[in-house]
Amino acid sequence: MPYGLDQPDWGGHYNTGQFYPLYDMAELAARLGSVLTYDRRGALIWAEDFRHGIGSWEEDHFGDDVDAALSANYWENPPFSAELIVDGTSLSWAVIERRVEVPEVTNVGLQVSVRWGAGSSKFQMYWWQYTGAVYHRAGLIADPVAETVSLFSNEGTTVLVANTGDFRDANYFAHFKIVLNLETHELVRAIALGQEYDLSAYTTQAVASGLPPSLKARIVHVSALAGESSIYIDNIIITAAEPAN
Repeated sequence: MPYGLDQPDWGGHYNTGQFYPLYDMAELAARLGSVLTYDRRGALIWAEDFRHGIGSWEEDHFGDDVDAALSANYWENPPFSAELIVDGTSLSWAVIERRVEVPEVTNVGLQVSVRWGAGSSKFQMYWWQYTGAVYHRAGLIADPVAETVSLFSNEGTTVLVANTGDFRDANYFAHFKIVLNLETHELVRAIALGQEYDLSAYTTQAVASGLPPSLKARIVHVSALAGESSIYIDNIIITAAEPAN
């Protein structure tokens, strides 16, 4: 009998832990539409390309004329993306966020694809890890006006990439990823605009919170006080069991 015919159709080896090893990348593409285009490390927990709408995400807004909505204007995977709209007449922000259970692993990753529309505002993406006593947070901030990508951590805001050019004019989805260690609360690495950065010198910021344990992906669009702005979000990917390097 050929190898694998007596096994379940999702792989050729039995699971020995929380995450099932997937050796067949063709099957991954068939199941998910191959959204893991740019970094395949880690075990996939959850992926979102908004083809089924925006209803699985919580929304949070501050300011007038601020919204998060499904859009067919631009997308990385058809037919939709999530458009976050802010009003630049005051400092405002639009947020989509989603919580997941804390996995039984050390390193988790959050990957997001983003495209700028009209305006000049900032894109931010964060991990928030709730423990029951505090929450730990860290993230990446992309500023098209300053032409920088920065890290937010316990050490404050640190520029990772300078002189990026104005990525609003790139007319493609830019890709960002951040990986953190849930046990030590140290950061592992980031990927920004196609380059990888070692974050092992940084730790997450801790804030008091009595909320029960969970892991939250938080995507933020912040106005730059320069008129209405839009960004388009697609292919949000949450991974676990990320390698240390």
